[in-house]
Amino acid sequence: MEDLGHSAGLLDEAHGGTRYSESLSNQLAKVNDPNLTPSGQMLKEMREGNESFFEFSMRQSKAHQAYLVNNGLEEQTVSHMSATSAESHDRQKEIEVSDDLIFDDFLTQWNDA
Repeated sequence: MEDLGHSAGLLDEAHGGTRYSESLSNQLAKVNDPNLTPSGQMLKEMREGNESFFEFSMRQSKAHQAYLVNNGLEEQTVSHMSATSAESHDRQKEIEVSDDLIFDDFLTQWNDA
């Protein structure tokens, strides 16, 4: 961590400010106290709510769903996701059309590798 601190100091000096040293300090705090990590915060919330992982996950999923239903996504994001999905489907079709290897041969090659 000392070496990282030295590097953070050099980066702060090169770019002006203290953001690298501050970032390192924030991460070091998490190493020293795992309760500060996202998983530590999640476990704390589960304990306080007396929830199982499933219950916690479902509550989070429903909260995210409600947010997206109420706020939607930006049109640019929807367009990008739609285009990416269409491209993925087209690429999959190309792969399937060009594939002339039967599964048994594929499996043999896979296991021999």
